[in-house]
Amino acid sequence: MKPRSVVRSEVEKFPPVVWNAFIDLIGMEKYEDLSEDQRPAHLVFKYDVEVYNGGHDQYFHNRGVKHLSETLTALTQLGAVCQHTVLREAADRFFGRPRENARSLSEFVAQAQEREYSDLDARIDACSPSLHEHLEDHLNRNQSIFVVIT
Repeated sequence: MKPRSVVRSEVEKFPPVVWNAFIDLIGMEKYEDLSEDQRPAHLVFKYDVEVYNGGHDQYFHNRGVKHLSETLTALTQLGAVCQHTVLREAADRFFGRPRENARSLSEFVAQAQEREYSDLDARIDACSPSLHEHLEDHLNRNQSIFVVIT
């Protein structure tokens, strides 16, 4: 996927426009449409959003395990060692028992209320630097992959 373009005068007026363009690219585009270099940020962002909004229950429910191995690799690539460890433990727990997909919202809520991952959700919150900070650093080091200032 081509990097997003932002106008230099916009960046000078409001520097966060670069971050917003980055998030627009990695958050809104499909995994398959992104370049190989863009995909790690996409996977880390999606993991962060899901876990922040609903914990590992929500992550596994919404994202599944299709890109789990790549997400673990992406966390390492971005230097998120703490978060990698937590996701690895969550994955081991996920695969440690048979699972049934929730057939309704009420079934999903009932499963989530079991709080199977609550300890890991707390640990991910305690990781420092945060995934947001890792993504900011990744953008700063690789801006041209994601955002071009014209």
